[in-house]
Amino acid sequence: MNVNRTEVLVLRIYVSPGCAGCRTAEELADTVRRVRPAQPVELIDLAEHDGPMPEGLVGTPTYRLGKTTIALGNPSLPELLHHLDNHPDRG
Repeated sequence: MNVNRTEVLVLRIYVSPGCAGCRTAEELADTVRRVRPAQPVELIDLAEHDGPMPEGLVGTPTYRLGKTTIALGNPSLPELLHHLDNHPDRG
């Protein structure tokens, strides 16, 4: 399947209650929304999520861009922005 190069991939950040790094993940999501307003960001709380789990989800926080896991645990903001700006499926 060819990816439409104009498609904006959704950044999904999976979090859970009691997760020590998930507050930082929430703050990173807010920062991405501010500095990349065109970037769709979904914060998914696994305690409230009833849909299918993505393959390879082994802990929280987990960052996925489209169907690709880009970070297990919290990346630095520059690292996260680099992934968003340079993902191979991004047009």
